[in-house]
Amino acid sequence: MNRINPAIYGKYIVIPKRAVGDPNLNKNPVLFQILVTLCSFASNKRHRLFVSQAHLSKKLMKHQSTISRQIKMLVKMGYLKVLRKGSPLIKFNQKSTHYIVLF
Repeated sequence: MNRINPAIYGKYIVIPKRAVGDPNLNKNPVLFQILVTLCSFASNKRHRLFVSQAHLSKKLMKHQSTISRQIKMLVKMGYLKVLRKGSPLIKFNQKSTHYIVLF
């Protein structure tokens, strides 16, 4: 049974609670913005997503190198795990890099 009201489905983003008070994210609003945007693409069940850095760059109006650098920081900080192309954990869209949001 789906507990989410269909009228509000897709209108909220689930982010790691620890991100709200993280001083590293508070000091770097672009980093927080990228985390929230990545979370907006993630499935609520498995917390997995795949989105190109080019798409994020367009959506956030940031240079692609900025996106890449910030994603590396999120991985280092423990907010993201990267599943590289060809990973056996990727069952579909194997040509794209997948990410898992870590809570």
